[in-house]
Amino acid sequence: MKLTRRDFIKNTALATAATATATTLVPVVHGATQDYKALVCVFLFGGNDAYNMLVPYPYHSVGDSASGQTTAYQQYRSVRPTIGLAADRILDTGMFTDNGVRIGIHDAMSSLQPLFRGGRAAAIINSGTLVKPTRRSDLGTASERLPKFLMAHNMQQAMWESGSLELEVLQGWGGRLLQMTGIGTGKVAPLYCLSGERKWLRHTNLNQIGLGTSGLSPYYFPNYGILGGIDGVYKWHGAQAYNNIYQDHFSQLMLDVYDDHSILNTALKNHPKAGGYSSGSLSGQLQVAGQLIRAQAELGQQRQVILVGLGGFDTHQDQQNLHPGLLRQVAEAMGAFNAELEANGLENSVTTFTMSDFGRRLPANNTGTDHGWGGHQIIMGGAVNGARAYGNWPDLSLNSEDDYGNGRMIPGIASDQVNATLAKWFGATDSQLSGLFESLKNFPGQETLDFIS
Repeated sequence: MKLTRRDFIKNTALATAATATATTLVPVVHGATQDYKALVCVFLFGGNDAYNMLVPYPYHSVGDSASGQTTAYQQYRSVRPTIGLAADRILDTGMFTDNGVRIGIHDAMSSLQPLFRGGRAAAIINSGTLVKPTRRSDLGTASERLPKFLMAHNMQQAMWESGSLELEVLQGWGGRLLQMTGIGTGKVAPLYCLSGERKWLRHTNLNQIGLGTSGLSPYYFPNYGILGGIDGVYKWHGAQAYNNIYQDHFSQLMLDVYDDHSILNTALKNHPKAGGYSSGSLSGQLQVAGQLIRAQAELGQQRQVILVGLGGFDTHQDQQNLHPGLLRQVAEAMGAFNAELEANGLENSVTTFTMSDFGRRLPANNTGTDHGWGGHQIIMGGAVNGARAYGNWPDLSLNSEDDYGNGRMIPGIASDQVNATLAKWFGATDSQLSGLFESLKNFPGQETLDFIS
């Protein structure tokens, strides 16, 4: 019996690569504009100091220093006397936490202030990897159950991307979500990474597609004068009859990948980059993400999963000089991306959200901050129930029930709760959510949140 390429791929379980998969593995879906949705993850690599990104608004009355400073802001400055934001660096978002703390944003992120105030963005307060609800009094008791490898960059990134109890699963929750829902994926795999190969996008059968800020890199071949150039080389290899199944498979895979490259390259050319973006890597990545989203009908994709990222957030030193510039890049890029989506009537179909390795410790470490645990996230899009900060602002005092130790905040919201909420909006059923995130059983009645509809 002849072993087919499909059987070969299934049986050998080829490793994920940052390139397009064979088109024969991807069903073509027509009319993909119907019920189209995309998830766009903005990963802040290194551990963003979220407690200097979203902070208590300083004054009882907006813009009125004479009204006196709020208790929450005074506590914030008491634990961050040198590294915390001065009152004049904080912009009002109009959002309140579930326990009534008015939230402000770093003035470097002024590009996002109108989105928060206009209800087009929301904040998730003090989220992070959790296995079960945890307080300081649980530590060291029989009920303690903590995520593995807390405060380790690579492992915590993988946990955010896979699920708190799915660390050893090879695929990420974005790839598994696409597979579980079974929604048509189009002419090429709708798993796009603009920040290197990432676990979040790993899928059992489909490979994520790696792009750069200039879109797709051209194929390189040293001698374009033979066999009709590189097109001829790929076509020649694909046309040969090989007795060895490995040679046959890889020659066909090479040709299929080249075909997928051509399909995507044409789609990107048909949907040029939008204007209005500032310079910088993250802006360039979101520009390409905007191209892919506008090309979704041409690509036949009902769903898209896209990851972009920005590094530099491991601010152990010189944070007051480095961090504002990073936050400004995030805000300007996300603000321009939202403007592009709104200009094309796509804002309700795309939800953008931030992730980071972890938050940072509240007390300063000389000119920077050490690794922490809980942090905050930004959620943006037309489907977001915005103008609100979801979750409770924690007690920042040392040794409080919210303090894991040395000013590292214990998350009040699990990353899996946030991700499950996004997955449900994307199309997952409740039973599929429990398969995606095993930890949800430890949050009965609160498996998902209401920040999106």
